[in-house]
Amino acid sequence: MLAKKFELFDLNVHFTVDGSFKDYRRNIPATISNYMLNVPKEIEVCGALEVGIPSIGNYSHVEFMNLNGFTNSRKFSGVTYDTVKNPGKECQKLKVLGYLGLKYHPRSFQDNFFSRASKSLIRACGDLDLIYGICTYESDCLYSSRFNYELRETIDCAILNNLKIILFHGGGQNFDEFYSIYGKQCNVFFDCSFSLLRFKRKDFLAKVIEVLNNGAENIGFGSDYPDYCIKDYQDTLNDIIENVNLKNFKKFISDNSLSFIGGAGAK
Repeated sequence: MLAKKFELFDLNVHFTVDGSFKDYRRNIPATISNYMLNVPKEIEVCGALEVGIPSIGNYSHVEFMNLNGFTNSRKFSGVTYDTVKNPGKECQKLKVLGYLGLKYHPRSFQDNFFSRASKSLIRACGDLDLIYGICTYESDCLYSSRFNYELRETIDCAILNNLKIILFHGGGQNFDEFYSIYGKQCNVFFDCSFSLLRFKRKDFLAKVIEVLNNGAENIGFGSDYPDYCIKDYQDTLNDIIENVNLKNFKKFISDNSLSFIGGAGAK
């Protein structure tokens, strides 16, 4: 049970067109109705950033955009091979469909040199006022030197192009390092989905609490549903509530995310 009642904006959810999600059995079907069954009564979900993943759940840009979700939702497309091959043309299609931005998964492409694709995608996003997102999960270990370099090149390119970028999963175990470098960059946003639970015992949560107590405005909550549902986060959210004042907790749980994504391409 949660210590307080509050509104929540989920910065990273993966509903799918056919409800499936790889070979998952837990939290399936990956639909809004099933998502809501796992929301504690103390929480009112006021919206979400719904993020598509290519090759999962019968994804297509059109069908995912038309998929029923939250009333106050925004949508990110998944980056496909076509998007990488022709970023200008494909990103224009995404803009017309109503997407707020797009998310690149380097592991899905087995792309060890993903900054090259990212730089082309970032330039296309900049021309169209789209937000760029990138999955920052490499493994359960600290980043390899190659992944670290590629991610920094990607973030630096976004900053150079004055483009908003969301670091999904917040850099994992490397959160401390990346926040110390980019924490003061207003165009760089740290989504904490997945990592809040996966790395809770490895100081991720402690560092998040530290930056929240300093009034951080570029960090926000996400669930990474269906990997985790909202109920899974109850103990972690209580830990944050007990160690962060109410104003900064509300910033983390909804206000920061809404402020960041609300200014670009909002429907």
